Amino acid sequence: MGKLHRRDSQARGGDWGRYRPGPRRRRRCWLGFALGLGLGALSGCESARFVAPPGPRQHGELIHIALDDPYESQQPTLAAGGTAAAPGYFAYLPAGTTDPLPVLYLLPDMGQDESAFPYFVMLPTLLDEMIESKAMQPHLVIMPNGLSDMGGSFFTDSMLPGESDPLESTAFGAWGMQLLQIMEDAEGRFDVATSGFTVAGALAGEVEPGNRALGGIGMGAYGAFMTALRAPVFDELILHSGFFDLRGGLLTPDPFMGQRWGELLLEENQTFLGQNHLGPSSPALRNNPDAPISRLLFAMAAAFSPARGPLCSFDMAAQIDSTLTAADPDGDPLNNYQYPLQLLERGATPAEDIWLGAWLPVQADGGIVDAVLLRWTLFHDPLYLATSGQPEISALAARGVRLWIDVGASDEFGLADDNERFAAALNPLFNDLSFTVFGGAHSDRLLDRLALSLAWLE
Repeated sequence: MGKLHRRDSQARGGDWGRYRPGPRRRRRCWLGFALGLGLGALSGCESARFVAPPGPRQHGELIHIALDDPYESQQPTLAAGGTAAAPGYFAYLPAGTTDPLPVLYLLPDMGQDESAFPYFVMLPTLLDEMIESKAMQPHLVIMPNGLSDMGGSFFTDSMLPGESDPLESTAFGAWGMQLLQIMEDAEGRFDVATSGFTVAGALAGEVEPGNRALGGIGMGAYGAFMTALRAPVFDELILHSGFFDLRGGLLTPDPFMGQRWGELLLEENQTFLGQNHLGPSSPALRNNPDAPISRLLFAMAAAFSPARGPLCSFDMAAQIDSTLTAADPDGDPLNNYQYPLQLLERGATPAEDIWLGAWLPVQADGGIVDAVLLRWTLFHDPLYLATSGQPEISALAARGVRLWIDVGASDEFGLADDNERFAAALNPLFNDLSFTVFGGAHSDRLLDRLALSLAWLE
């Protein structure tokens, strides 16, 4: 039985008496942060015992690396205004050491590229101060791009039904394989204290763990956990505000939000499109920063349930072209859920145009599409995998992997109870699992939370 360390319990109700506080339990403390100024004073904080020392500080080096990726030669990036450019990642190299370095990979949230941690979160400032004050040992920190054409990759290979080769058959990108390519590139490029990493070796279980950690925020936390199942090469996982209970979000009204994801999706559709049901224009809301559930569900659908075919194979086509009535045999637009999203090639007629698209697990009227929900559950839902006796979960626990999980009590995606269930499901399996609910929303206090999780790394 693991020691699931519950902190900040007053931020959210619930019976946590069944979890024993372990020896790593620390007093709750949050750090002061101002964007552009970096980390403030840290006095009185037991969980991250460091204060920036006087005098000039040694600064680590931030390097941008262009990736030669055999799977994806182009990727959206904020530096190019959201258009495609050559894929790449940022590497933080700590100052003042010539020793081989342990590696930490940090994955960003939806709508974020490789600049998120170094420039928006101001992570290098925090790393400089923590390393110099010996609150953490020097690490090579690798920060990849999380963008896709649909706003977020979920670090997942967007596999078409019935296909198995990411090099040949991905729809919206082989982003899971790209992450492994980044690991191979980084560990071959820099002087690291790991055993060496190759994609083929990691997938075959031939790469030894040791001095390698993986973490992220939101979509990145999801990608970190699922990547650790696919490539068992990590000692520690840092999971901030992850999407770990897909079924719960779709089927159960969240205690904080009071609604299911599908109901929130309809609300966004009504607010911004003036329609009380979903339609062909609904995917455009993924580009609206005030429509987070639209961005979430269409990004997930592109990653987890993509489709490819002629326009007439998508039931939404009947609403796009009134001559394509055969695309919607029952003629009921309220049960449509198949969205054509990208035109690939022109056919002899519009009905024969070939499109990439995605299937939502939510009908146009908010109802559940059982077949799509089942696909998401069986292959992409971390909580289901944790509770269904999957051997990858047991193997992760048997290797002694340590887990850090935290979430905001007022997460706007309704993730607090999802993360609580996820941590409770993993607790009997893992010997060292730390879980925190803090007072805040999805990405609130991120630098503060990173200070705590980085100090937790061994």
